[in-house]
Amino acid sequence: MNRAMRQAILVSFSAFALAGCETVKYVPTSEPFCKAVQTVCISKDDSLSEGTAQQLEANNLGRARVCKKRVACAKEGTPS
Repeated sequence: MNRAMRQAILVSFSAFALAGCETVKYVPTSEPFCKAVQTVCISKDDSLSEGTAQQLEANNLGRARVCKKRVACAKEGTPS
């Protein structure tokens, strides 16, 4: 196989490979985030500062918005 033929094959293969990349579309979803991040529940007996309690609630509300569902906490402080 001569050099010109090898170059033609390489160019053809490269064009084919690049054309295939154009058709692949990545659609990001929140599924990995929703599986990894859990709702934080606290007990009435926990001693938190007001700032920490606000951060936990903001975290839970943000997760609920991204994941399209809110998890209610059970009385023991764990997600139900």
